[in-house]
Amino acid sequence: MIKTKKYNIQKWTEWHNTISISVDDFHTQYGLYPNILSSNDHTFSQIDYMINIIPGAKKNVFEVDDITQERSQAQQSEYLEINSYSADDFVVTFVVDNDLKDKSIVLMYDDSPDWDDEDDEFDSPNTPSEIFELLEVEVVDNVT
Repeated sequence: MIKTKKYNIQKWTEWHNTISISVDDFHTQYGLYPNILSSNDHTFSQIDYMINIIPGAKKNVFEVDDITQERSQAQQSEYLEINSYSADDFVVTFVVDNDLKDKSIVLMYDDSPDWDDEDDEFDSPNTPSEIFELLEVEVVDNVT
């Protein structure tokens, strides 16, 4: 079963709120939390850029160990790239779809995503071979 819904980021600085509100809307409509967020390379690069230039934004980014899933605070002095977004109830993995327009995101619930098939329509923007550590954003109440 696959469910999808498209949303738009109005302001780059509001990307965090847009994703959070969009996930809530998706959950309200389908009764399921999405597990995939697709967008184009430029949109993902702008999200990474916002994390790195907005004072205090990096405090919400955690390194996640692939094996143990343990979280630790990301290095604040490094340029950070993220590949997922999480809160208490959900994790959405970022995948690239360059057919989407800038600032467009598509939330998807896929009950059996096939991450190992290289011929899939979507590609992960940050595979473990491309970055040293996988990072995810932890939602913190009322952080702008």
